[in-house]
Amino acid sequence: SRAGGTSRPRYLQIRGIGERSQYAGDGPPNFAVGYHLDGIDLSGLSAGGMFDVKQVEIFRGPHSSVFGPNSLAGTINVKSADPSSVLSGKVRLDGGSDGLLSSEIVLNTPLNHKASVRLGYQNSYSNGFRSNKFLDRDDTNKRHEEIIRFKGKYLSSGGIAYNMTVIGMNADNGYEMWSPDNNKELHTFANQIGSDDLQLKAVALQTDWPVLEDRLHLVSISTLLQTEMEYSYDGDWGNDSYWLSNHGHDPSEEGWKYEYFDKTSRTREVVSQEFRLRFLEVNEWNIIFGTYLKKLQESDEANGYLFSGLISSLDAKFENSNIAVYVAADRLITPNTSLVVNSRFERSGLNYTGETNSDNLPLESEFNDWFWGGNVSLVKNIDSDKSIYFSLSRGYLPGGINQHPNLNLDNRLYDPEYMTNMEIGYKWITSDFSIQSSMFHAFRSEQQVSLSTQQDLGDPNSFFYYRSNAANGTNSGIEIESGYSLTTSLRGRLSYAFLSSYVNSFKYDLRPNQFEYSGDRETAHAPKHRIHCGIEWSDNDGFSAELAGTYTSDFYFSDSHNQKSDPYSLVDGSVGYMMGKYQIEGWIRNIFNERYATRGFFFGLEPPDYPEKLYKSYGDPRQVGLRVTKEW
Repeated sequence: SRAGGTSRPRYLQIRGIGERSQYAGDGPPNFAVGYHLDGIDLSGLSAGGMFDVKQVEIFRGPHSSVFGPNSLAGTINVKSADPSSVLSGKVRLDGGSDGLLSSEIVLNTPLNHKASVRLGYQNSYSNGFRSNKFLDRDDTNKRHEEIIRFKGKYLSSGGIAYNMTVIGMNADNGYEMWSPDNNKELHTFANQIGSDDLQLKAVALQTDWPVLEDRLHLVSISTLLQTEMEYSYDGDWGNDSYWLSNHGHDPSEEGWKYEYFDKTSRTREVVSQEFRLRFLEVNEWNIIFGTYLKKLQESDEANGYLFSGLISSLDAKFENSNIAVYVAADRLITPNTSLVVNSRFERSGLNYTGETNSDNLPLESEFNDWFWGGNVSLVKNIDSDKSIYFSLSRGYLPGGINQHPNLNLDNRLYDPEYMTNMEIGYKWITSDFSIQSSMFHAFRSEQQVSLSTQQDLGDPNSFFYYRSNAANGTNSGIEIESGYSLTTSLRGRLSYAFLSSYVNSFKYDLRPNQFEYSGDRETAHAPKHRIHCGIEWSDNDGFSAELAGTYTSDFYFSDSHNQKSDPYSLVDGSVGYMMGKYQIEGWIRNIFNERYATRGFFFGLEPPDYPEKLYKSYGDPRQVGLRVTKEW
């Protein structure tokens, strides 16, 4: 799932663990759930690029031994279609309500018998489902995104395989999701328009050299990423006339305008290099030895009401470096049982410099952490279509620095978090029936939590949030996914996920020589129940239809308060017709126009008394569209 105060999906959760934001001052760019697109790490940047996709892999639980530090809770790995030796292509057009207009084109062509290329482009626009009553506009929350992707494949006469991917993304999005009156009708009142923009360029080159035919391969993976982002929003969500007519705030009488605007410009550059030696069938073992190097530089320039108004500008620079070695091995230990073992040792370094407009000396810090992650799995094939597995895995999330300039030294740094996960699963897959189930239990040690403190009782501006290692916790659950062919034309699917999350009661420093207690409850954005069901129908004449529904139980909005969402259900549907190379499809999302909250904040916003209140942002209402696709 994903939850975040952003226009486009950026922050992900798996099994109730993951980030929901990365505001200025939130610390270094470390994420519990990673997102990879064609070998390029886009964690915290974008969960987009989902067109012309060949495969989506969702790795649940710790996978740091495979993907490194951004995989404490799991990783989503997306692979787009590779170039092939057949001339082919696709054109798709989408139109619908909310001003939706989307186009997509894919062209695959062989250059000769050794080389082929694939080019894809997607451009989509919609108004964003918000109506600004003050500015009389319906596009202040617009979503305008485009992505271009080039993939090339070449096989040399010496058998060396080269695969290159080049990606360009551009998002020119507005951001206005909140309203001071909590209006479910999706009306807004801001007089300053926010943005959630992204410009991204990335390239990945993978080389596979068969050193000893099929017994020894040397693989090199190089990536380069450059991004520029802008994230801004109207911090008070209103305007002068709104505050005057609804709350009696008159700037001429009060002597000040109730006006706040926050803006963060962020750049990130990442370079990584990986080498793998792959040995096949060495004493019945398949073994991979690898090394991984990564350097990340991120700069944040923020202006606004920062750290509860203590400062108005922040210039922050992070330099992250990672060096890792890893090994992965697998073999059959009986004719029906395989063993998989992998382990990773990693050094993660952070160098931070932060300057604000309120202190003369910059805040500087540099530290290194050493990590170990691993996985042991046993897979037993009961027969040709049934298997069971057991795995034990350990992952990690690096520590970081709290950027508040007035935080005392004891709370400045926080340590890494570790998670150990035990899991057992069962799979039964046939041509007509499938069921995949798993049970897991995870221990979280040195769990990173967001805390609040007032360092000085006489200074209200000393109240702020910071991250600390204050608690341990557990995550346990059951996941079941099934599908069944009811007839040759009708197929159904059903999945259920149960999650029991818990943060132990813990004590933390409220201020010097004074403590506070928290925890002893479920974690935020971790619904206990999720149910999905769907049914698909098609016939030999080209007609098809699909109906799908999802139920999500209530969940806490944040670790810092006890406000919860309401449970909700969403239903989507589509009907289509295939005629030769053409397909026409009509679709409806959120058929019953359900209003459901995706994020909630609990704080004081409304003058003159600023009572604490729950404010919600809502998911998209009903949308209807028509899609036309041609493939050749």
